[in-house]
Amino acid sequence: SPLRTLGDRFSFEPRLFPIAPALRLNGAGGFGLQQSRNPPNGAVIHYSLPEAVGPGTAFRLDLVDSLGRVIRSIQPRDSAAGIQRLVWDLSTTSPTIMADAFDGEASGYRVRSGRYRARLTIGSAILEEPFEVRPDPRLPPVAAAAEEEKYQLLERLTAVFDTMARTVNRFHATRHRLDSLARSTPTGKRGREGAAMVTAIDRWEAAALSREIEDGNDRVNFGGRLAFDLIMAIEWLDRSDPPVTRGFLEVTRDLAARWDALEVGAADLAKRLRTFNPDRTIP
Repeated sequence: SPLRTLGDRFSFEPRLFPIAPALRLNGAGGFGLQQSRNPPNGAVIHYSLPEAVGPGTAFRLDLVDSLGRVIRSIQPRDSAAGIQRLVWDLSTTSPTIMADAFDGEASGYRVRSGRYRARLTIGSAILEEPFEVRPDPRLPPVAAAAEEEKYQLLERLTAVFDTMARTVNRFHATRHRLDSLARSTPTGKRGREGAAMVTAIDRWEAAALSREIEDGNDRVNFGGRLAFDLIMAIEWLDRSDPPVTRGFLEVTRDLAARWDALEVGAADLAKRLRTFNPDRTIP
């Protein structure tokens, strides 16, 4: 289709080609005897570059929703001259990653059906093309209210994970500095107080995630904690079709309540840290 669009009108300017409607499908993989390839799952975006994009040149693809919000930014891998292809898997920006944690990363959920725009920035040039994300045509129509409820829950769960991840990372960085202080002056008052703060951080964090987990099998011994439960909830909800079941609504309320309790504890812990470190020598 990009070649048909070009026809005999060759151009030395960068170009973003018309984008075919993308289908929001719940795909599944597996082993089998079939030899065919499935088509790309997502929005297939073609662009042409008259010359290679040099180092230091702005080169970015933004996906924009109908409200004008950038929901995902992608650094294209192909920057050589010619017609290139990029496939957006319809996922939004992932929330913050928890540092040094096996269960510390949640995926961005896939967007709802509707109108979107691809915005390609190449140096000072900004190119845009509208396109549509459509639901799976094999499924019956879904009520707008049911779809809205699903995406409100996805946004809420993702926001909870992001807030928790930023809080965990802040305490984790502070813990390293406190631990160094405690080890350098183990018998002094400052060192003892630092060790007590390390213990308090570890106790709070233990409800959020388990750093002992190094692979999925470790969850049998250590439990997945709130981070893992949120990751699974986001993934299950993203891969399901509306309406949201009553049972899942209860699950999301439970997850939110668990974070609310942790957030109260985080505020108390932050207050203790400010008292211990009034001159902010330990960030």
